[in-house]
Amino acid sequence: MRYIQLTTQTGEAYILMDQVVGIVRHEGDEPFNVDLHMKSGTIFVVIDYTEENFWALLQAWTMFRRPYPDDTVLSPAYIEDGKVLEL
Repeated sequence: MRYIQLTTQTGEAYILMDQVVGIVRHEGDEPFNVDLHMKSGTIFVVIDYTEENFWALLQAWTMFRRPYPDDTVLSPAYIEDGKVLEL
């Protein structure tokens, strides 16, 4: 998995997770928004996130940032009920 499918303020997005440099959780009760800061300077606002999905996103970010051999085929993923699932 290299890409993750997320619902952002502007619509459905497929984010290349090894390009994410920071994740910021907005303050407040659930559901809350999460900012994904990209290497390019773009910020994606992920909407209506739960605590368990936020922690799954952090876990996925760590997993996606591991080095892979150049010929590795990685499928897209999404987060549901606190779990990272492949599409």
